Amino acid sequence: EGHVALSNEQGKLDLKTGDSSLTRAGQAPSQSVKVNPVDAVQWALFYPPILIRPDNAPTSEFPPTLKDDHDPQLITYYAAQLLGAGRVEEAEKNIKKAISLDQGDSNAIALKSIIAVVKNQKEAALQYAQQAVEHNHSAAAHIALSYAYQAQFNLQAALDAAKDATQVEPENSIAWARLAELYLSQGEHRKALDAANKAAQLDPELGYSQTILGFAHLTRIKTKNAKQAFEKAITLNPAAPLPYLGLGLAMIREGYLEQGRVEIETATSLDPRNSILRSYVGKAYYEEKRNELAAEQFAIAKQLDPKDPTPWFYDAIRKQTENNPVEALNDLQESIKLNDNRAVYRSSLLLDSDEASRNASQARIYADLGFDFLALLEGWKSINTDPANHSGHRLLADSYASLPRHEIARVSELLQSQLLQPLNTTPIQPQLAETSLGIPEGTGPSDLSNNEFNPLFMRNGTSAQINAIVGSNSTIGEDFVISNLFGKTAFSVGQFHYETDGFRENNDQTHDIFDIFAQIAITPEFNIQAEYRTKESEFGDIVLNFDPNDFSTSDRNIREQDTKRIGMRYTSSPSSDFLLSLINSEKYGFSTINNTFGPDITQEIDEDGDQYEFQHIYNHSIFNTVAGLSYYKIDLDQVDTFDWTKDFGMVCPTSPPLPPFIPLPPCGDTSSFSVNHKSAYFYSNINMPYNITWTLGVSHDQLEDRALDISETNPKIGIRAKLSSQYELRAAYFESVNRTLLVDQSIEPTQIAGFNQFFDEANGTQSKQYGLGFDSRISNKLSAGLEGSKRELDIPQFSGLTNVSFVTRDEEFYRAYINWAHSSALALTAEIQQENIDNNAFGPSIVKTTSLPVSVNYYFPQRFSLSLKVTAIDQEVDLGPTSTFSNNKDNFVITDLSINYRLPKRLGKVSLEVKNLTDEEFLYQDLSDLSSEPDAPRYTPERTVFIRAILDL
Repeated sequence: EGHVALSNEQGKLDLKTGDSSLTRAGQAPSQSVKVNPVDAVQWALFYPPILIRPDNAPTSEFPPTLKDDHDPQLITYYAAQLLGAGRVEEAEKNIKKAISLDQGDSNAIALKSIIAVVKNQKEAALQYAQQAVEHNHSAAAHIALSYAYQAQFNLQAALDAAKDATQVEPENSIAWARLAELYLSQGEHRKALDAANKAAQLDPELGYSQTILGFAHLTRIKTKNAKQAFEKAITLNPAAPLPYLGLGLAMIREGYLEQGRVEIETATSLDPRNSILRSYVGKAYYEEKRNELAAEQFAIAKQLDPKDPTPWFYDAIRKQTENNPVEALNDLQESIKLNDNRAVYRSSLLLDSDEASRNASQARIYADLGFDFLALLEGWKSINTDPANHSGHRLLADSYASLPRHEIARVSELLQSQLLQPLNTTPIQPQLAETSLGIPEGTGPSDLSNNEFNPLFMRNGTSAQINAIVGSNSTIGEDFVISNLFGKTAFSVGQFHYETDGFRENNDQTHDIFDIFAQIAITPEFNIQAEYRTKESEFGDIVLNFDPNDFSTSDRNIREQDTKRIGMRYTSSPSSDFLLSLINSEKYGFSTINNTFGPDITQEIDEDGDQYEFQHIYNHSIFNTVAGLSYYKIDLDQVDTFDWTKDFGMVCPTSPPLPPFIPLPPCGDTSSFSVNHKSAYFYSNINMPYNITWTLGVSHDQLEDRALDISETNPKIGIRAKLSSQYELRAAYFESVNRTLLVDQSIEPTQIAGFNQFFDEANGTQSKQYGLGFDSRISNKLSAGLEGSKRELDIPQFSGLTNVSFVTRDEEFYRAYINWAHSSALALTAEIQQENIDNNAFGPSIVKTTSLPVSVNYYFPQRFSLSLKVTAIDQEVDLGPTSTFSNNKDNFVITDLSINYRLPKRLGKVSLEVKNLTDEEFLYQDLSDLSSEPDAPRYTPERTVFIRAILDL
């Protein structure tokens, strides 16, 4: 870009972008005539076939010799063959001649339309095609019309035109091949294969039909059949680029990356102005870790088709792995902005469906920058637009990992992503599906987010990832996942271990998790998956209360859980998906509670639970629906043993009561009961008018839990209004009943207009929630917003099996945020949060917390990056009438520092992280008491240092 100066002894010339120069010996440089770049390389452009061979045309030559220059039908067919050979000028002369002989030659006019399509003259292409159809309803005319509509991004009209072509000429192999191609672009795999087989049967020697048949086999993971079809297509027409691309993709899918890349390079050389081919060869270079070559191809692809989001997305991934997340964000946002032009990409057969690269985490780019709320916005937008988009669900799962009390939402989004995902090699770390692990944020062996070293191609083979951490308080953690993809089967095995002594006495915890996952794509429309996960945990008192002495030095907890899961997805059409989730889990809990007054208690709980869920997702151009049924059941046995040694000198007093005949205290309590929870729900996102999305929904819950009997219908309404290209307003009101989950995962939608509806609370908690948000994208580099929500809760409290009462809690949460990508090396974010809890249930009665986190992230060109986060906290607490702690306020500042280094060749990353750098001591009330299980505090009142490593093998 810009200009360049050319000079010699005879003179000087300034050239601008797009200019060219001609310099002869002994003369000054001079500017040459500009050449249309399309015309300059039109010999190498691919012109799709639309005409079958006439009966009187010769078959022995390519292109055939024109022996009768007075037959317009032969002249037109000869022109079509010249186009296939890249001899465009000769073809255009013959088209002109055919039309002069017969002004109503529909086929000749159709060829003019194809040439206009290839030259990106979209309006002219449509006019020529419509004119051809008016003159004669030939298959060639309708095929040309389908290409013209496709160039206009109107895929449905293109499909209808191809159907018309097969009806006009049912024995026309090109028409059936074209129909198969468009079925592929729409995701209609079965119809595509049927049409492709029909085309191949009608004319086995037509290279185009063999090419489409190859892609149809490839979508069904029949790579051997696909390669045979592509190789035959190449033999029949060595100048066509698509069969080389298909052959390359089939080879890569079988695990032969280098051989596949060579074939894609051949395809690119045959059609060098094709943006998609450039993107694919760039992907191949990226996979070979040849990033400079990949960058060149992505840059060319962006220039060739400025409306195609594909190269922008791939280049964002490349830049992020090269320690350049600011520029990666720019490319990602450009890709998102262009996504309405997705037809540009879809028109190219969906090729390898782009699914592997869609798993590359957008959340990682946002996380590197500290722009967590941007990730949430994109995730909400994606799910509201297409609830069957597995990548959108995974984006939300990754983004929720940094938000407190969003654990159920996080693991539920993860489950939905898994059920909807195609086969892939993305490793699922065993701890991702678990809640209430109690590990402080950022101190585990890996962040709870998607793997940033994902491949951009799905291909057979084995991959592994190791994450490890070692640090203060004898903290050691690691997870290891090995995954394999072979044909129609994906398989992974992983294990996780974490242990720490904690920051105080009896603050230790140990966790071990083992996970096996398998997925089989029986057909592209139907896949099943199975997972087995086991967890063992032991921990002391990990809750942080405002009173620093309010903790137990002896309470112990053991948790053991085995979970078995089966999931199924059936896609009856590209707009309709059915999901089935079956989960069984057995959980054992053992706790010792040592009381200052009263007996010490030993508690054992055995739980056996089943979760059955069924869901249907329907997508329409202006609305979508999500409807489902669920049934949850838990059988629970609880044994409480009371130790009265402190009071009576024995575990269980046996002496008779003395005057005044005071009853002896009980020595224990045993109870067994079942919890049954049935629910049905319906949600719809309606885009009407185009800049407003309404979310309308309703759910009905029936819950039976001991003395609790709830039958409640819950309305849900949300709105997302796009006020302009920069500003968006969100609002919601909804009611809900907390799910009865032994495994905290559900496939019901977790949010309404960006407001979470599922929190970790007591079973049967009924809530009403109001939310209002305003988000702005001031520029690609600057975004800001406001959000507020209020929740009104009725929480059941049980007394034995026969009594239940309700207590109330009100929660308010407000935030304002700003994200600024100052330069390619510097990103800043600031946020202010206000959280108010007015609580009549167990725990502090009032908690008011104001926090102001400010983050600075700097990226050095030598793979290093530095992150500094300073958080100011002010908290006011009312611990209730039973507390004797005198203080009720504190304010303090926490500083966290991280220094990161990316290993060469995308082998991984090493980080040195310091939490609470200044070793600040403070008083802080965490909100673990609001949850059903204790959880780790947000902040630790002492300095902790960690070294973390991520290795991608």
